[in-house]
Amino acid sequence: MQARDRTGRWLSWEKPDPSAVSWQLALGCAAVALLLVLVAVGAVTVVRWLAGLW
Repeated sequence: MQARDRTGRWLSWEKPDPSAVSWQLALGCAAVALLLVLVAVGAVTVVRWLAGLW
């Protein structure tokens, strides 16, 4: 009852809000893309550093 009192409407735990899911999906995809970019930059940096040692 407290959640309903705070929001002023019934909250359904079975069906997520479609707008919330799309924001979560977009945020998750952005985080994965950023992680992949950072991993690629790190890999290129390590390879160039190792190539400079020889």
